[in-house]
Amino acid sequence: MQNNSTWARWQPSPTIWPPKAFPALPTVLAAFGAIVVAVGALVVFIGGAMAAGVIDRHNPIGAAPDVALTLQIAMYLPLAVYIAVILPPLSQRSLRELGLRAPTGRDLAIALGGIVVMFVVVSTIESAAESITHRHDTEAAVALMQQLRSPVERLIFVLIAIVLAPIVEAAAHVSCTQRGLV
Repeated sequence: MQNNSTWARWQPSPTIWPPKAFPALPTVLAAFGAIVVAVGALVVFIGGAMAAGVIDRHNPIGAAPDVALTLQIAMYLPLAVYIAVILPPLSQRSLRELGLRAPTGRDLAIALGGIVVMFVVVSTIESAAESITHRHDTEAAVALMQQLRSPVERLIFVLIAIVLAPIVEAAAHVSCTQRGLV
């Protein structure tokens, strides 16, 4: 069978991986370990929160937004540390070579510009969609953000969305890219 698509072929990752990077069994065990770390952190947090009366055993879904944010931090933080420790030996690359480094001034300026552009674009599209459909839908993350009352809650939300979640997602992407899954 011949590929006669007019689309350019998907280019492989430009990263040249060492021959011993991501051996199959240790990589699978590391992925399993990440699941254990995440689930373990959640179990410890939820168990402690229920014991302290912060989460109602009969209505755990009704937990306050600050509890939901703290739950996310309780999962992401240990997972990010686990990934930072396990990924370099698996990949045979340093965290810096994998793209995890402190942002430069230029990076921050680009991020701030991106925030402004994204806000304008999303607001414009949302307004257009709302005027066409006469319906207003709110994303779950936006709804959660609107429920937050204190600056500390908002700071935790931003920390999760901008720092911790991307670290976890990037590490998963690196591993999947090397294995040819992406």
